Amino acid sequence: MNADHAELLRGNRNKAGAALRLVRALLDAYVPFDPAAKLSPTQLEPCDALAHRFIRAVESALRQFRSIELRELGVPSDATREMVDRMEKLG
Repeated sequence: MNADHAELLRGNRNKAGAALRLVRALLDAYVPFDPAAKLSPTQLEPCDALAHRFIRAVESALRQFRSIELRELGVPSDATREMVDRMEKLG
């Protein structure tokens, strides 16, 4: 593994960890709401923030998976599903 791959993997691991910490922080403060209630955009902001941060966490995890895949196998997979399967096999 060359230094570029190591740096890429380290950066992606840090970003994925940061994204997960943000999701956890929002989940700790999450208060369930009544979906039938009429909420203002301001009241919906915590839900929007949670959705946005969750998407970022998933994207960060996929980038980390791609880095691990390139380091371990040297060849990127053709599809996300294949990449996730490879990650499962790698443990």
